[in-house]
Amino acid sequence: MIKNIQIKTIYLLFAQLLFCTAYSQKNNPDTLSTLELKQVTISSTRIKSIATDVPVSVSTIRPPQIYNQQLSVKEVIEGTPGVFILNDNNFAQDVRISIRGFGSRAAFGIRGVKIVLDGIPESTPDGQGQIDNIDPGFLGSTEIIRSPVSGLYGNASGGVISFETKEVEESYSEIRLSAGSFGFQKYQATSGIKKNDLSNVAFLSHTRLRGYRNHNNFYTTLFNNKLTYNPDEKNEINILLNYNYSPEAQDPGGLTLDEVNSDRNQARALNFVQNTGESVEQGRVGLSYSREIEKNQSMELTGFYTFREFYGRIPFAIIDLKRDFYGFNGSYTYSINEKALIKTGFDLEFQNDCRQNFTNEEGVEGSIIIDQDEKFYNSGFFLISEFSPLKRLNILLNLRYDLIKIEGGDNYLIDGDDSGDRSFDRLNPLIGLNYSLSKALSIFSSFSTGFETPSLNELSSNPSGMGGFNNNLDPQSAVNFESGIKGRAWNKVIYSISLFRIETENELIPYQIEEFPDREFYENAGSTIRNGLEIGIDLVINDQFNGKLNYTYSDFKFDQFVTDENNFNNNQIPGIPQNLFYSQLNYSANSGLKLSAEFQIIGEMYAENTNSVKVDNFSVLNIMGSHTLSFDKWELNPFLGINNLLNTEYFSNIRINAFGGRFYEPAPKINFYGGVRIKLNH
Repeated sequence: MIKNIQIKTIYLLFAQLLFCTAYSQKNNPDTLSTLELKQVTISSTRIKSIATDVPVSVSTIRPPQIYNQQLSVKEVIEGTPGVFILNDNNFAQDVRISIRGFGSRAAFGIRGVKIVLDGIPESTPDGQGQIDNIDPGFLGSTEIIRSPVSGLYGNASGGVISFETKEVEESYSEIRLSAGSFGFQKYQATSGIKKNDLSNVAFLSHTRLRGYRNHNNFYTTLFNNKLTYNPDEKNEINILLNYNYSPEAQDPGGLTLDEVNSDRNQARALNFVQNTGESVEQGRVGLSYSREIEKNQSMELTGFYTFREFYGRIPFAIIDLKRDFYGFNGSYTYSINEKALIKTGFDLEFQNDCRQNFTNEEGVEGSIIIDQDEKFYNSGFFLISEFSPLKRLNILLNLRYDLIKIEGGDNYLIDGDDSGDRSFDRLNPLIGLNYSLSKALSIFSSFSTGFETPSLNELSSNPSGMGGFNNNLDPQSAVNFESGIKGRAWNKVIYSISLFRIETENELIPYQIEEFPDREFYENAGSTIRNGLEIGIDLVINDQFNGKLNYTYSDFKFDQFVTDENNFNNNQIPGIPQNLFYSQLNYSANSGLKLSAEFQIIGEMYAENTNSVKVDNFSVLNIMGSHTLSFDKWELNPFLGINNLLNTEYFSNIRINAFGGRFYEPAPKINFYGGVRIKLNH
């Protein structure tokens, strides 16, 4: 239950923002036209639409600000209704992002949520997503679909996060230097070129961090480039390059509560002895082409190739993984008239993993225990139709068919041949209606389905200890019902309220066993039910203040989940807080001074399926600011930030169902960062 002091804080923040809104309207009636929030066009639904006309829950997020630390994409997407983020301080595990509970089970990386960058998938076809190659400093706008939409994106689309890189409006050069607590250092350089029909933005960054805990070092170098060429008004070509080299990210591991109370900074002893951590090298090239065939017809083609080399040391094993991921997609759009269009297309994605596991002999490879080739092929074909049969009614219809082939080839034949294959096919619809009650208010309702196969990593986590796949795992499926309202008030407030119910079958749940402590295995729960409420408010208070208020209520329970030893029926799904509150208040002065404060409350949650271990609620306050000094052609921007100003003791990650009670990864207490950005306009 949220503490009284936190509830009072929420009331005060609401009262402050409401008072400021009322005051600004009373005393500044003639500023409404200059302060109004603009309508936003989105494309993450695979067709361009006005955000308030789309019959699903979609959030749009502005680019990172100068004063943000830019250490993790958490800074970009946190505070979005329905989105919960853990594990932003352990770079060997990657940020764990969940949308309405999808993705909460991930032992590392992102599961169940589709990640897209500039229209190219970052998520592999088996549903794994890593975003260690996405730097917040290179991002422009971001869109988040908060519903299961396998009808749009296929496998593992419990939600969608679509990132776009920076747009180049004029040629410039920029460097950004920052440093802070726990050995944080970051060096960034950006170059933007805008000339006639050509634009290019190149970004290079290097980040180093000692970390809050022992055995928590991290450093990485990242390069991104986007070239856009418009030979004429009807054609556009984009070439995307990305390279990431992260030679060290140490994993301090999970602790018991007694160990946390003894020393929050310590690493687990076994993790130190086994030198747990990872190194990653990844590169990607992508090419997209779009053409307006006629005024009412257009086409898009995209191709990409990604390689990833991963070397991970976990307490019981060393994993050497080499991955090739490539694909093609295309679409054709036909606008029947101003009120109706049809879009059809395909996604072809191929993933080849070469996996070798060795015993971990104090951080050194021991004997080989797994040697196998894993392949995941996904062919998807979709049809989207949007039309308005009535003046105020907008209907979205979508259907997609996916055909999936999984193959495992066992190269370690001493203990027998565990090669095998599995095949799945799914048909997923999306039906949505949006009705405009007025120009400023609309109601919407939608029905959609989703499915999620076990990833190659989850299939390879075989509790028998042998190679090959765990053939007891089946895909999970979801049915989503959603209704809500979207509106604008006084041209200064954009708000949305969503109610949803998601019913899943064969929910994939992680667990650990005594024979292989610290290793995640997976099983299917019978079914779950997720009921939730999401409220989002963005507002302009006056010409200096703007803010954001978001609240999420999540009642996610196991409906039928019985094992040989336990009955989990009606228990809360672990790793998801029932209450989330986020607020942000921004100040911008004509002098160039900018200030921002973020306050959030994360409600209590459970660490394991039995609901016998509860993680208490906590609150976090971050403040930051910058000042712009403008000269002839260049700008100087010093900035400063304080994270966790209240010095709250909380956990940045909860390892769900961890064996031996090692659920907890302590988060940093109060910490600081600062730096300077120098920008030269050419």
